[in-house]
This record gives sequence, structure tokens and C-alpha cells, in this order.
Amino acid sequence: MANSPRTDVVRSVAVLGSDFVHHPRNTESVSGDDITLTCVPPRGEPAPRVRWSKDNQPLKPDADRVTVLQSGSLRIRDASRQDSGSYVCIAFNIGGEKQSNPAQLVVRGTCNVQSQRAFQYRSYTLYLWHWYFLRLYMQS
Repeated sequence: MANSPRTDVVRSVAVLGSDFVHHPRNTESVSGDDITLTCVPPRGEPAPRVRWSKDNQPLKPDADRVTVLQSGSLRIRDASRQDSGSYVCIAFNIGGEKQSNPAQLVVRGTCNVQSQRAFQYRSYTLYLWHWYFLRLYMQS
């Protein structure tokens, strides 16, 4: 068989690691803030891509407000209360897909100065904008 043609077989194996390097974390913010949910996917061959889901539905990024960064993290600009929900980072390649732990995002509304109420007690003035915004000032 000295003259038989030689055939080399090249096989590729697709692999996706089991552990995320960084899972997204529960986050609280206020309306109008820019928010980044960090996600670093597992290593893989070929390198995995990332997509996100919100409340068990595929999240559709847009060019203006919601984007998936090259790192895999999710960036939300000018967050609103409608952005609140459960977010999952999904890493995938031809070897399969892995989901991160879910992260809860809570976006609270901002205070409205028109709804401000002031209460005075002795030398203190209590300003109450909303149930989670509370300031106490001492009058001189």
C-alpha cells in the first residue's frame, strides 16, 4: 500500500463549560438610572455568545436603551419601573447552552417634588416624598 492516498480526518469538538465566571446579581435602582447586569459566561470552544431573558421571555435588545455588551453583560439606559423583573443570562454555542442564576431587578420610581409633605416637630422638619424617601432636617 505504498501508493495509497492518505486521508487526514480533522474533528472539532464543541465544548461549553459548566460554570459561569460571573452570574448577574440582584439589583435595586431608581427610575432614570443606567444599570448594568454583569454576566461573564463559561469558557467554551467556540467562544460562547450571550443572550438574555426577562421573566422567562427572550429579551430583545434595541440600539438605544437595552444592549448586550461584548462582555456579555446587559446594559439598560434610563431604566424605568417596567424594566423590573427576573433576568437570566444565557450562554450558547454549537455545543449547547447554559443559563445563569436568575437576578431580580427592581426599579423604583423617583420622588415627585409636587407630592412633598413637610411635618414639623419641635426643631425638626421631616420631609416625606414617598415611602422610601425620607429626610430629616434640623432647623437652626
